[in-house]
Amino acid sequence: MANRIPLIVDTTDGNKIKELPVNDNLDLTNSNLVGVNSVQTQTLSIAGTPFSLQYSELQGTPTIPADISDLTDTQSLLGQGGGGGNVTIQGGGGLIVTADDSVARTILPGNTLKIQGAGDVTTALTEVNGTDILTITHTGSGGGAGIDTNTTYTLTGADGDDANSKKLRLRDSSDAIQDITLVAGSNVGITRDSNSLTFTSTDTDTTYGIASAQDGDGDQVLRLQSSSGATDDVKIKAGTNVSVTRTDENSITINNTQTLSNAFGTVRVGVTDVVADSSNDTLTLVPGTGIVITPNAGNDTIQIDSSITEPNVFQTIGSDSGNKTAGTTTDTLNVVGGSSISTSIVGSTLTINYTGNVGGEANNFEIVAIGTPGDNVELIADDPNDVLYIGSGSGITVSATGTGTGPGGAVDQVLITNSAPNVDQNIFYKVADDTDTEITASSITDTLSIIGGADISTSVVAGKLQIAYTGANNNFNVSDNFAYKTIAITPSGGSTTANSNVDTLNFQSGNGISMTATNDLITITNTAPNVDQNIFQNVLAGGVTITADTSTDTLAFVAGTGITVTGDATGDQVTITNSAPNVDQNIFASIVYGATSITPATSSQALTLVNGGGVDFTLNNTGKSLTIANTSPNVDQNIFNTVRVSGQTDVTTASVNGVLTFVAGTNTTLTTDNTGKSVTINSSGSTQNLFSTIDAETGSATASSATDTFTINGDPLSGIQTAIAGNVLTITNTNPASNQNLFETINADSGTPYQAASAVDELTFQGGTDISTTVGANGLITISYTGGGGGGSQNLWSTITGDSGFTTANTTTDNLTIAGGTGITSAVTGDTLTISSDIGTRGTVAGTTSSIANNASTNLDITGHKGYFLYKIQTSAAAWVRIYSSASVRTSDSARSETSDPTPGSGVIAEAITTGAQTVLITPFAGGFNDENPVTTTIPCAVTNKSGSTQTITVTLTVVPVEV
Repeated sequence: MANRIPLIVDTTDGNKIKELPVNDNLDLTNSNLVGVNSVQTQTLSIAGTPFSLQYSELQGTPTIPADISDLTDTQSLLGQGGGGGNVTIQGGGGLIVTADDSVARTILPGNTLKIQGAGDVTTALTEVNGTDILTITHTGSGGGAGIDTNTTYTLTGADGDDANSKKLRLRDSSDAIQDITLVAGSNVGITRDSNSLTFTSTDTDTTYGIASAQDGDGDQVLRLQSSSGATDDVKIKAGTNVSVTRTDENSITINNTQTLSNAFGTVRVGVTDVVADSSNDTLTLVPGTGIVITPNAGNDTIQIDSSITEPNVFQTIGSDSGNKTAGTTTDTLNVVGGSSISTSIVGSTLTINYTGNVGGEANNFEIVAIGTPGDNVELIADDPNDVLYIGSGSGITVSATGTGTGPGGAVDQVLITNSAPNVDQNIFYKVADDTDTEITASSITDTLSIIGGADISTSVVAGKLQIAYTGANNNFNVSDNFAYKTIAITPSGGSTTANSNVDTLNFQSGNGISMTATNDLITITNTAPNVDQNIFQNVLAGGVTITADTSTDTLAFVAGTGITVTGDATGDQVTITNSAPNVDQNIFASIVYGATSITPATSSQALTLVNGGGVDFTLNNTGKSLTIANTSPNVDQNIFNTVRVSGQTDVTTASVNGVLTFVAGTNTTLTTDNTGKSVTINSSGSTQNLFSTIDAETGSATASSATDTFTINGDPLSGIQTAIAGNVLTITNTNPASNQNLFETINADSGTPYQAASAVDELTFQGGTDISTTVGANGLITISYTGGGGGGSQNLWSTITGDSGFTTANTTTDNLTIAGGTGITSAVTGDTLTISSDIGTRGTVAGTTSSIANNASTNLDITGHKGYFLYKIQTSAAAWVRIYSSASVRTSDSARSETSDPTPGSGVIAEAITTGAQTVLITPFAGGFNDENPVTTTIPCAVTNKSGSTQTITVTLTVVPVEV
């Protein structure tokens, strides 16, 4: 018969029916093997104890003599020699030895029958050409009838008395024959070829059939039946909402008994249907531009509204005469200048200008010139209400008096006074720092103090200001002095920190290690590469850990049942072979469903039960049962069970074949996508860009409704008139000679601004202390200083000299800016200038990414320092942050996963993973630097958003600059 492997249920792999794997165990707890003709095994255990086929391992057995002398000769047979008896071997038992003059004796399998001479008889067993020859020799002297002269024996095979037996024949030199008969037992055949005997199995029970049946419990089963009538059943039990019915001997029907729920199977938009592809498919409504979707789960409706609100605009424009109402949403109103009027639009501003000739009721100065006729700055009034401001310079005070009541009132005059008559030298009036914060001298004897900040000292030596860095890290500003302050040995190897900037780190070689240093290269060599070591320190087998006890310990491979282990010392390999691949077993020859059958292609192929939608399997190997359950009793069709609008209540259908229909409303279009399962709703109404608010130089007007009217009125007093004809608004100056561009108001450093009371009002310029004013023939006003001259009495630095270069004040109000250089900052507070060093001072630098999706990555460049110590990494949301030495190494590292460590020396300074708005300490701190060419202050970073939503990520680094 063929060798087969039994089918089992694999509960670790979805309860699939498979062949029993080789080297696996078949659990027959509380079960028996019945009707087994033969059992072939390499090892046998009884009650957990291995049985090696030794008689001594059996219980309740009689004592077997080790020698013939241990026997009790009750028949006086010992020493008499044989007679012409037979030795017969019968199948199924031991070796039974009989003779005509002795009682039968049974030699059990595994024991030895010793043929021993006695008296003048000796025995010898030899092998000649593959044949075992037993020689019995008589060694006595003399003759007589009792002396056996046979000295040569031959052992051969012979046919038995019938077809089921064969003989082992012993023939002596006198042709006397003694036979051992081998009888074939049940399902065993014996054949002979010359002196060779062949034992074969004659079991013909090799045909199996599979059919459906009902067992004694009333359960439906798959029944395997052999040609001898033996059966093996697998139960098929109905689970929740499932029925199992046996139709005939070859069919079992499995039905879903659950009542279907009502759901939408089809969603129709216009004439296009969107059909569900699976039983749990969801239809998503996507609001388009200007659309709001509101579902109502109570009445199965979805309300679609346009979110575009009509802005409040001026639908009608009115003027002094006539008005214009927009006829369409894209209608245009033209604003056209009339006589002496021009209009222009820049951005959202409409400017209306008077372009007529200068005139008026009286002669006035339209232009005021400051300077001499050949060298001056002209100030021209830009409109009839323009204002001329007279400002005071250094040492000048300007004031104005007058009542503004017109002719006959108080004198309208401007008083210009020299308030600092003794200043006659160039000084730095203001001092600014890095942040452009200015400090201004408050008096002519004011003092500017230059004070050193952290690790900065200032001193004046021989009239020169010296600024020095006094910090302990006085070599940090050397551009090529990069070093690791701390060296750490990991794991758990400790660390050492430099005690000074000239400290030395010594490398010491250990056992089997030598080190050499040449130029900038340290070479570490293993001088004892072949030292024995423990190998296979831990081997895990069957849940048991095997640990090497010494460096020369041996791991042995032991062959189990059906396994052969072969070692190859030359090829350094171990070969493990299945030595019993064809062990007999019961299997299902085929699986039949309807008119279709499944037949295994190989002896090791497994039958897999695949659970479809809403069906699951449970297998019981002990009870040999298969349970099929409906896991989704309410779904057996591809339908849209739910219509969902984000942030709203779900909508479900009221009938089995209900259809949810979307109807496009006013100014709305619907677009379906059956592939993407979406409906896009857009507003089709046209919109227009209109000005809802109109601003003027003073005041503004905002439309209160979509049909509001904005009226543009003229000024009858100034001769401005407006008119609308068709789509054209015309603004006209009807009295172009009545007004001109004049300075209506005069302002000074102090005092109330003076405004002309009438068109013929006069402004008088009057000199104050040491100031005279003169009106020339050409109308030019000259303001002169008439004081006695210089004679200032204060000591000031007119020239400032640095380590290289100098600067001199150009005017009496010139500014000197003290700007920090590399690593230096300056700040002015009150009358104090503070100069500080950035080197060695802890601070933060930060950067914010663009908006990135969840699990997406982007590059981020943070402006920091050329070299720095990194203390902390802070993120505004959950993120994976990597910090690099250059942009190129950032690109090279972009493919590395979050769970992979960077390669040493790859340019990764540090990285951190946060779970929210979190700060990660870098302990010990990391040394970072910019490795671009040329070196910059950029800190290249990469950021991956792990927050769960699209957003920007702000990364803040706490650093101490060591190179700036």
